[in-house]
Amino acid sequence: MYRFPKTLAAITLALTIATIATAQTKNFTPVEGASLKAKIDNAVVKGKAGAPGGRFWVGYQFEVRPGVAIDFEIIGADGVVSWSNDGWSSMSDSRYETRELGLFLLFETQRDTFTRAEVYNLRREHQFSSYPVYWAGHATNEESLSYLKSMIDSSAPEINRLSDRAAFAIALHDDAKVEPLLTELIKRPVTESIRNRAIYWLGYTPESQSKNALLADIVRNTKESGDAR
Repeated sequence: MYRFPKTLAAITLALTIATIATAQTKNFTPVEGASLKAKIDNAVVKGKAGAPGGRFWVGYQFEVRPGVAIDFEIIGADGVVSWSNDGWSSMSDSRYETRELGLFLLFETQRDTFTRAEVYNLRREHQFSSYPVYWAGHATNEESLSYLKSMIDSSAPEINRLSDRAAFAIALHDDAKVEPLLTELIKRPVTESIRNRAIYWLGYTPESQSKNALLADIVRNTKESGDAR
């Protein structure tokens, strides 16, 4: 006799969360473009022309692999407990998986570049420091991964500083290209911090023989740094 109220409460909670995600993106300013890159470029033009204070966010949603929990909340009997709300940590637990994530880039007009990158759960409300948010919508995996890789490959120092976050976002995608992209970062000459981060996030991707062999070689290699191993 107690099942119905519990079921009803669960449905109500799910609808509330979905409503928050929809309401949040509705507050964003949509931008048009033939591709993700074009949408982001158009967002920068709009932001430069109209954003008060010279700072604004540009964001888009991407396809997230199952079992990943980022920037989520656990609702307990004694209230709401925030967990992993910094956008950096993750939990491979299907009970708390977050399937609606967005990449958000902060642009500063004074420096004429993106200076910050965050991965946020669209089902949680964020204030974005009260800066405007220009929204590029739902990107395909191909477009998103290509854009993130371009950030890592960029020769511009300001953009390249966001490589760590770009590698993090790549690892969260539900796509077969994720493993080879992270493997490429590990094998090519990049800064040690980015390489170590790629090694770390490769460990969280779906199991494969090639991935396990590479990670095993790194662990056995005494020339590797302690952080890498």
